[in-house]
Amino acid sequence: MARYSDKQFAAYGLDPAAAAAIREQFADWHQEAHRTVGRDRCCEEAHL
Repeated sequence: MARYSDKQFAAYGLDPAAAAAIREQFADWHQEAHRTVGRDRCCEEAHL
């Protein structure tokens, strides 16, 4: 999600504040995945 621009989110009718909130939520979920399953298992494909 972090790689998507505000302009890309705007295509779905979201303003910059909504885009920022979505990015923040996904970042939180990603960090939680690192804590629960470990970075290697969490990010096998996501960080290629």
